[in-house]
Amino acid sequence: MERCDEETAWLAAMQLKGVGDKALRDVNSVYAVDDFIEALKLRNLDRLSWTESRKKKIIDYYEDNSDYINEKAKEYQDYCEKKNIGILLQTDNISKSLQKNFYAMPPVLFYRGNIDLLKEKVARVAVIGARRCTRDGKENAIDIASKEVSNGKVIVSGMAKGIDSYAHTAALKAGGTTIAVLGNGIDICYPPEHEKLMDTIIEKGLIISQFIPGTSPRQYQFPVRNRLIVGLSEKVYVVEAARNSGTNTTVKFARDYGIEVVRV
Repeated sequence: MERCDEETAWLAAMQLKGVGDKALRDVNSVYAVDDFIEALKLRNLDRLSWTESRKKKIIDYYEDNSDYINEKAKEYQDYCEKKNIGILLQTDNISKSLQKNFYAMPPVLFYRGNIDLLKEKVARVAVIGARRCTRDGKENAIDIASKEVSNGKVIVSGMAKGIDSYAHTAALKAGGTTIAVLGNGIDICYPPEHEKLMDTIIEKGLIISQFIPGTSPRQYQFPVRNRLIVGLSEKVYVVEAARNSGTNTTVKFARDYGIEVVRV
């Protein structure tokens, strides 16, 4: 049987039913991805500590759908090339440098814009917070982003309504640049009213997502997005976060990784 190249293999693995963010990282910790695809074909996932019933379900799913999965993987490659969507693999030097301080670095990132903003030498800070913020919150987000840009920092946020969008916009208006981390496919603008902002960030900064193109926004994907925001940043500013908001999950991630959190 023909072996997949690394990019095709990851795009295939990402389509497996029951294999999400954590499972992909499990796979990445014990297999080269093309070896994982070969192991599926051989019905032997002995390197993984998953239950035998889980392994069987995933093996059976691949066996029953392998032609479709492999065809879709190649379609995604063609689609990304057509839409100027880059694919950053965990073997890339940029990804390797991020892995030094961020053990939960996704094995695959999709991107549009200037990928050099993820290089090790680039200083990045996150500015996140409430979607429904006060006027003071808006002004604080703008002030923080503008000052950090003047100090040579790149602003990282999630392109959500409220604080996120104000931080992105302020960074660009101050002559700096910004990275938007999406909780959906890189080819989907969410919220839809941020289409102009998204286009500007692609032109002057970077948009990234660990979700395969075409993935609609889902509530459970945003904590995954938030962890990536933290993993890319040396400091996290939190502006007006509600007690039970997703922002507080982000704060927990930051503390887990030993990253400074500044509440405003």
